[in-house]
Amino acid sequence: MKFCDKLQKIRKENNVTQEQLADKLNVSRQAVSKWESGTAYPDTEKLIQISKIFNTSLDELINDSKDNNKVVNNKKFNFMETFNIIFDFINKSVNMFWSMTFGEKLKFLFEMAILVLAIIAAAIISKDVIVDIIRRIFSFMPSNILRFITSTIDTLIYTLWIILGCIIFVRVFKTRYLDYYIVISDDSVKEKVIEEPIKELKERKEYKIVIRDPEHSSFNLLKKIGNVFIFCLKILGIFLALPAVMTFIFLMILFVISLGYLFYGLFFNGITLALLGMIAFTLLVIWFIYNLLFNQKNAYQRMFMVFIISISLIGIGFGLSFASLRNFEIVNDSENGALGEGQIVTISMQDNLIVPGLVNVSEDKIVTSDEYEDIKIEARTINNFKIDTYVYHHYDEDNYNYKIVDMYTNYDSIKSFNKVLDDFKNKKINTYILHDDGDNYVIDKVYISSDNLTQIKENYENAFEE
Repeated sequence: MKFCDKLQKIRKENNVTQEQLADKLNVSRQAVSKWESGTAYPDTEKLIQISKIFNTSLDELINDSKDNNKVVNNKKFNFMETFNIIFDFINKSVNMFWSMTFGEKLKFLFEMAILVLAIIAAAIISKDVIVDIIRRIFSFMPSNILRFITSTIDTLIYTLWIILGCIIFVRVFKTRYLDYYIVISDDSVKEKVIEEPIKELKERKEYKIVIRDPEHSSFNLLKKIGNVFIFCLKILGIFLALPAVMTFIFLMILFVISLGYLFYGLFFNGITLALLGMIAFTLLVIWFIYNLLFNQKNAYQRMFMVFIISISLIGIGFGLSFASLRNFEIVNDSENGALGEGQIVTISMQDNLIVPGLVNVSEDKIVTSDEYEDIKIEARTINNFKIDTYVYHHYDEDNYNYKIVDMYTNYDSIKSFNKVLDDFKNKKINTYILHDDGDNYVIDKVYISSDNLTQIKENYENAFEE
């Protein structure tokens, strides 16, 4: 047995706390704690004093027994020793719990519950993050293989967290309570009692006095939980750092662009002011993440001032923009005939074809002829935007596959942006709504054979009948 284990064992056998031993040796309690943890070793003078205090020989205190080493290597003894350690741990835990006062029990249960919840939360968050990253990386793989990989990783992560959680729980429990609660029956130590003595036990007439290490009698566990929380914040800060920087760059680009539209009116002036506030707020976030990751001291007064200035600029900017909208006129150029030239959309005819856009077209716009093998639709849209089609499939109750071809307006983003800017410059808000159902195009003519038209309508009724 090592010296650190011997010292701890002989001290507890003699019902002496670390603080009491430290007082007798004229050293700090931390020094005794380091001796028992094996991180430090006392000098010869202190070893002699320890042997006298506990009435043991110096040789027995510092020399490891060869016989003990042989016994330790015996498998049968290892099993029994492990069993005895577990049994002793449980026995001490039970005795410690029932030696606590009611308030101490509540505090103990609350702290342990917080620790368990923190471990569970860490397990769930880490699992979700890791699985999501793996799912994104291997998204190219077949879904069944990807599902097997993610489920396997789920099981592995939860298994590791169960093992790690048990180790953390036992370690914190032992460090926080078991090693620092010593039940003794000695009236001479009443002056050093930190917690109030509990009531007299029924089976014994002596008072049980709980001596607790002063350094660990505060909210030490809460401090450790706080450190874990700070660590989780740092991990989160790493993931948020890049999006925050990218957001800052994007806002700076918008801000520079907005400077070119300052003379377009109060609306754009407000937007520019709001962008400046958002840039300041993003810088505040980056500043906080930097201080968090590199353990820098936060200048809370300056950060608070930047926060107030940023939200003030955002509020004032958007306020000015919305206030300027009262002078705007809501118009719809599509109602004033602002449609582009006609475009021809050609759709190949198939037996299972459905074209929803043809269902409600009036008969005067349909031109039928047996010469038309395919379907041709002449339509117009706003500002000459392009009309495209997209295809998707619909299966009925008999698992029959219908091919649905729908039409949509393909907007030119640059052209649309310039059109909106011109409208705002002229204090107009253009709705560009052609239909209530959202189709921003108008069908002028449909060229189709009568048989194909009948087939399309029958397909529509069969596929979507109630």
